[in-house]
Amino acid sequence: MTTTKTLEQEARDQGQTARKSAEAAGNAIREAADHTVQATVHSVERLTRTASDAAERISKAATDAAGRLAETAAEGFDAETVVSTTRESIAAATKTQQQAVESMERVGATLFTSVVEMQKEVAGFVSGRIRQDLETQQELLRCRTLDELRAVQGRFFRSTLDQYSAEATRLMQLSTEVFTRAIDPTGAEVRTARG
Repeated sequence: MTTTKTLEQEARDQGQTARKSAEAAGNAIREAADHTVQATVHSVERLTRTASDAAERISKAATDAAGRLAETAAEGFDAETVVSTTRESIAAATKTQQQAVESMERVGATLFTSVVEMQKEVAGFVSGRIRQDLETQQELLRCRTLDELRAVQGRFFRSTLDQYSAEATRLMQLSTEVFTRAIDPTGAEVRTARG
């Protein structure tokens, strides 16, 4: 009787430990997801600033062109100078717009690719966990003694905790990569706290 109560208590303790571990792992994964969302928000803010800067440069180019046209008109109307000045202004505005669009395309492509990578990572993790859960269930059904059952449960809880911890770390790494690529889409090296 005492052995049965001890085993039951041990099983409850293992269950509580497993629940706490699963909660901690779940919290770590939620933190990784929050980090990714924050990185995405930061990228969108950066994209908005880039577009705003481009609009300011276009406005400045147009104002400069208008000023040059006014100067030309004040000096005397010369059609060639007006046409030349207009072409230069249009070329400057077009170049600025093109740079802004290219920057927005890079950030958008980076975010899309990163979301796909994160989805693939999570899908792979869930698939692996389901496979391991099924294998553990089969192993539990083959147990003949309580010691075998405890050993299987212990391995299962340890591997589950290790896998959730590793996945949380991997998602944090992916989030950091997303953030780095989004704020520096040119690929230049960005140093982290570790490096």
